[in-house]
Formats: sequence, C-alpha cells, structure tokens
Amino acid sequence: MAQANALYGEGKLEEADKVCEELLKAAPDFGEALNLKGIIAFRQGSGDIAIKWLSKATEIPDAQPNFFNNLGEVLRQGGALEQAEGVLRQAIAMNSAYAVAINNLGITLIDRGKPDDAVPVLRQAIKQDERYADAHNNLATAYLAKGEPETAEEYVRLAITLGPVKPEFHHNLGLALEGQGDDDGALEAYQQALSLNFADEKSFENLCAILFEQDDPSSVRDLCLQLRNMDPALAYPYFHGAKAAILLGDKAVVEEELQLYLERAPEDALGASLLLGSQGAGPVPTQAGEAFLKNFYRHRAQNWDQFVTSNYHGHEIVLERLTTEFEWPRPINRLLDLGCGTGALGAVLRPQVKVLDGIDISPEMVRRAETKMIYDDLILGDAVAFLQSARAPYEMIIAAAMLFHFRDLDEIFSAVAAALEPNGGFVFTVFKTENPEPELNAYNLYLHSRAYLQRTLAAAGFGGIVISEHIHEYERKTTPRYCYAVSCRKS
Repeated sequence: MAQANALYGEGKLEEADKVCEELLKAAPDFGEALNLKGIIAFRQGSGDIAIKWLSKATEIPDAQPNFFNNLGEVLRQGGALEQAEGVLRQAIAMNSAYAVAINNLGITLIDRGKPDDAVPVLRQAIKQDERYADAHNNLATAYLAKGEPETAEEYVRLAITLGPVKPEFHHNLGLALEGQGDDDGALEAYQQALSLNFADEKSFENLCAILFEQDDPSSVRDLCLQLRNMDPALAYPYFHGAKAAILLGDKAVVEEELQLYLERAPEDALGASLLLGSQGAGPVPTQAGEAFLKNFYRHRAQNWDQFVTSNYHGHEIVLERLTTEFEWPRPINRLLDLGCGTGALGAVLRPQVKVLDGIDISPEMVRRAETKMIYDDLILGDAVAFLQSARAPYEMIIAAAMLFHFRDLDEIFSAVAAALEPNGGFVFTVFKTENPEPELNAYNLYLHSRAYLQRTLAAAGFGGIVISEHIHEYERKTTPRYCYAVSCRKS
C-alpha cells in the first residue's frame, strides 16, 4: 500500500491504480486500496466509478472514518447532497474530532441551502483545529449566505492570515466587501484571487462587473487581452471583451469576439447568442438558452433568499397584485409557482394554498427549495413543457421575475392559459420598456412594453388585464430597475 500511496503522491494515478488492483486480487476487502481506487477515479473525472469503489470501502467490517468522508465529498461534488450529508455524519459519528469531515458537512449544509445549520458545524470544525483555514473560509461562506458580510469578512481574513492562502479566500473577501459597498476593496480582493489563479472565472467575472459599473470598459478590455495571452483556450475573456468593445463603441470587433467565444464554449453559458442578437449581428433568440439560465442562477442560488428580502421587490409586487385583484389572502385550491427559485415566495403562499406546485430550471434553486418542504410537487425542468402537459388545471399561476428570459411571450401565455381553469388568475412581472417590441438589456434580460403585453395576453385568451409600473429591484443598490406587474384572468 505504501507503494500505491507514493505513486499517487507523485501524480502517477494509473500506476497507483494498478498497484491497488494487485492488492485487491489478494485481499478483495482491503479498505485502503478500495479507498484509494475511489480517490483516483474521482481525480480522473469518473464520479460514478469513484462512488462505487468508495462505497465498497465503507461497507467492509473495519471501514475507517476517512472512507466515509471521501465518499461524502464525492457525493457532494456530484450534487447528491442529502446522501452526502448522511455519509459525512457517519464519519463524524465514528470520530467526533474529525475536523475535515465536520468541515465537509458544513459545506454540504451550505450547498443544501442551510447556512444557519452550517454555522455551528463549521464552528465545531474550527474548535477541533483552530488553524484550519478552509473551515474559517467556509464559515465566511455560510455568513455570506446568511446575508452577514461583515461577519464573513472577519472569518475570511482569519483564513488568509492562517494560510496557505487560496484563490477562493480572496474571492470570498471580495464578496464580503462588495456586500458592504466597498467596491474598491472588492476589486483588490478579486485581483489577488486572480494573481493566485489567473483562470478563476468567477473572480474575473466579478472584477469585470465592478469595472463595468464604474464605467471603466477599457480596464476590462485590457484584462481580457492579458488573460487571452496567458491562455488562448479560455472562452470567457472573449465574451467580456465583446461587452467592453460594445461600451467603447468598437462594434467592428464585437461579432468576432463573440464568435471566438462560441467556438470555445458552444453551449453558450454566458449568453453570446443573446448579445449577438442585441447588437444586430445575428437573430435575436426567442428565449434564453438552457445553459445560460442554469449558469445565471447557479451563482445566485446560494444568496437568493437574502437577495429577495433586501434589494428585490418582485415578490412584494406579486403579493400586492394578488391582494388588490384576487382578494388575497384567501384559500386557493391549486396554485403553480412558475420559476419558483428557492421557494421564498412559495413559503408565504403555502398557508392559504391546498395544492402548491413549483417549477424551476435551476438545479441549485430546486435543491434549496426542496429543503423547505413547501411544495406538493417540485419540478426541475422547462416551464412551457410542464404547462403543456399539466395533469390538472390550476386556479392561479404566478411568475415573479421569470418571464424576462423570454422575448416572445405568445407560446408561454398560451401554455399558461391551457393550464388554468376557467376564470383562473395569472399574475407576473416583466421588465419595462417604452419600445413597442421586446428588447434585450445589458444583462441579457428581455424588456416588454405595456402595448405588447396587452396585445399578446388578449390573443392568448386573457381578459381583465391590469398593468401597473413598479421598481422591481435596484442595480448595485442605487439604480432602479422598473417593471410591469400584470394580473389577468382566463376568459
């Protein structure tokens, strides 16, 4: 086993795996060999194979706590969060002082949308090892998810002091400082993260976002050029370089930059096809693509519950419209929450609704909604497809901050109408434009006009249409983003 461990330590994964195979031929229940084979498989990108070997390691009579910890971490990174939590708790039950497993349990709880539960767990990890920098950083992540950036800053600075410093420490520091309105400090933190790992995509995106807000597209362009020179295979510098070129008025290079991005990232998680359409360099997609939507909400899911209680008013607006037009609060038999996110609005509606269903396209959002156990049926999938195949009609359908991902609303309005019972209610919000036809904003979100909404809803079979204007949210807490709140009934 010493030879296998030595080969693994030298990065010779295939050779280490062969040694484990020979050991297992002689002793099929050799736990250390089973465990190392699982770790090697995970390092090689084979998550399912890793789970198979690590599960075997945990099933032998003399299984060690680290076997359970390794299995739990592989499950967590594969998205099997509930299973990961259970396995990690087994590791801790075997060794209550196992700081690494306690830390991994804390991360899992954060991933499950339970930052309040994660905080005492991570504090316990630090109690077991006061110099455990990763646990301090993960505790900072938990406080960020709780909407407490000042406390998060305290713990991430401790992590940086303890070291060895990792890019994610500086990234978290940037988030904590941004949360307190210190954009200059956040810029420095993201730059530090990139100095440790120039391919840290999220720190790069956050850095660019601040520079764009500070009206400094030239610095974004320079950063993109620098990063492309360091690694021409990276896709995202071309996308952000195109955004900078738009603001600099250099439209000649926009299409070229976006095409270079799409060559490297054909799944288009950043929305280059949307940006091309908005610049007249290609057809405007009728709606945002699945890869874009999943990426868009993957980064927002962790802090979504805090966002909707501070900078965002979409849920309040929907509730106000339910109150004024549908006599809320009152009992509702069946209600569908389109684009339900983490279930923040669903939790408010639940007491008055007999059957409450929710659907969202983001796996991260749905996982967090699952932990609240408020929906009778919670679906991960496409809204239009679900509406078109709904098993029973709904009395009410709501869509807060969801329809701005669609340019053409004809299809989804018709699908909503088909899924409603006669005289059923529909309440939603969309971002506002004065232009007659839908348009894209700088954030790749569609804006719709009052006239377009009235025309399209009527064509889909809705009447009693009431449209009012509101502030939906604030960009960077200062600039209002206006929306229309709409209520109507199926005719």
